[in-house]
Amino acid sequence: MNLAELRSCLDAVDAVLADEAQALERLDIGTIDACREKKIRLDGRLRDAIAQLPAPLADDERAEIRHRLTSIRDAARRNQLRLEAVYSAIKGLVGALSGTANATYGPPRKLRATAPVLASYVE
Repeated sequence: MNLAELRSCLDAVDAVLADEAQALERLDIGTIDACREKKIRLDGRLRDAIAQLPAPLADDERAEIRHRLTSIRDAARRNQLRLEAVYSAIKGLVGALSGTANATYGPPRKLRATAPVLASYVE
């Protein structure tokens, strides 16, 4: 893959994360699940694109890719925080309606990470 294909992949990841953020705001479960599947596929494509890049990148290209990856990582973190907030709100609502304090104040559930593991890409 070349740099243009990597940029295309990064654009696709940006679009999926934006769609996921909107779906989280609307609590659109179908779109959230579809975004999860897209992110899983894009994660493999992104890993391949990065692995196949030519080793010496120009400084401006390296800075651009680093900035894009950092931006994507931050968007993925924001979406994960939104997802955890939604889960906590639902858990609290269920606890309030059922009268079970443990459902509201129990230990937090570990959510499975669905966002691409981007921290390892950013030096």
